[in-house]
Amino acid sequence: MQDSKLIDLLKALSKKDLAQLGKYFQFHYRKTNNAVVLFNHLADFAPDFNAEDLDKELAYKQVFKSKSYNDNVMRRTTSKLLEMCEEFIALNQLQQNEKAKKLALMRFYNEQGLDKHFKSVYRTWQKDQQQAGQIDELYFFNQFLVEQEISNQIFRQQDRSVEPNLKSISKELDNFYLMHKLKVCCTSVNYQLLSNTKYELSLVSEVLAHIEHNKEQQAPIVMAYYYALFTLTHPEEEQHFVQFNKTLFDNFVQFHPEERKDLFTLLQNYCIKKINDGNRTYLARLFQLYKDGLNTAILFDENSLSPLDFKNIVTLGVRLSEFEWTEHFIKKYTINLDVSIRASYQDYNLARLFFGKNEFEKVLELLSKVAHQELFMLLDTKVMQLKCYYELEEFEVMQSLLESFRILLLRRKSLGYHKSRYQNFIKYLNKLMRLNLFDKTEKEGLIEEVVAAPQLLEKDWFLKKLEG
Repeated sequence: MQDSKLIDLLKALSKKDLAQLGKYFQFHYRKTNNAVVLFNHLADFAPDFNAEDLDKELAYKQVFKSKSYNDNVMRRTTSKLLEMCEEFIALNQLQQNEKAKKLALMRFYNEQGLDKHFKSVYRTWQKDQQQAGQIDELYFFNQFLVEQEISNQIFRQQDRSVEPNLKSISKELDNFYLMHKLKVCCTSVNYQLLSNTKYELSLVSEVLAHIEHNKEQQAPIVMAYYYALFTLTHPEEEQHFVQFNKTLFDNFVQFHPEERKDLFTLLQNYCIKKINDGNRTYLARLFQLYKDGLNTAILFDENSLSPLDFKNIVTLGVRLSEFEWTEHFIKKYTINLDVSIRASYQDYNLARLFFGKNEFEKVLELLSKVAHQELFMLLDTKVMQLKCYYELEEFEVMQSLLESFRILLLRRKSLGYHKSRYQNFIKYLNKLMRLNLFDKTEKEGLIEEVVAAPQLLEKDWFLKKLEG
């Protein structure tokens, strides 16, 4: 019975949902209803629903008492309970969707000719739609449905002096189509870059030509995805990035948080690709993008900041020598990290900051306090310690740490391609340590090796040591 659709559904429900489901059945069905009796029996196995006693025949005895087992009857009862559960879920989802409720009310009042009631709900709808952060993936579709109801009301009243709202219907439908067409195009291009899949999407050139000739009439979110698409298809034309960035931050208050995040991620990825292609001016642009993301709260999810964004901001701040700002950032925003990593992330990222300032003794002091043993933080901590020992010319300590680091990597079987990156770091640090810096030929040979080496961590640092 554990593999049934019913049990899979019950497993997916929270403790609160199961309690509400039980109350729903009590209110809407008799206690003697076979499906309700079956639910009450199954609820005893929550939340895992994987006990040995969770058996069809045993459940049948609980529901039908002395009757001998009948598989057809059990299947029908199980199917009925599944149907009742799905009915509850659908009603519960509708209950939580205020927009769907208002749309249903407007449709009902319109059908019944209750114009005063319709207008009252419509006024509330308009007020709600004017609030911040409303433009999500269904915003224009919902607006289209409302405009249709207004049109139906005009036709019902048979007042030919009033335009039947067709222009507004068309506008909202166009906005919905254009927004989603552009989103699909962006996703398709991104996916093509990551795989060998080739997409031939219809009407793309027509859509782009329409927007190009009617830019002033387009909704800001349509223009945001329009410029986003051009950053993907024409990355060399940097004006699209500028326009995309401006459109997002000039209008971000209108956009739903999920749309803000999606658009912000597209801007991030454009900057990262430019940096990876060797365009260092985008370090500053990405850094400013992160600052704007902090100031507008786009980077936050219920006041939480992701460890990856936190680390990336510190990396950029150090690379751009924005030390004062970066130290302030670490101390201000550590509170927005998950409490389980908060202290270690502060010490670890302060250590990275002080490494950039060449304060190596302070780096080692901070790293000694990093207690959070997330694997890659542990490995990166060792890399930073080794670099500090090299800078401080503490080669005996460095050699000892190199050996323990090598053994640690050998024991870790789940690192995948990352293992070779750390092993190459060890390899080239040993070569750097043995190098005769006064032998120009030997030095140039190692520089060539480092430049050509794939999967090498801290390549810029090695080159700085060799070329400095």
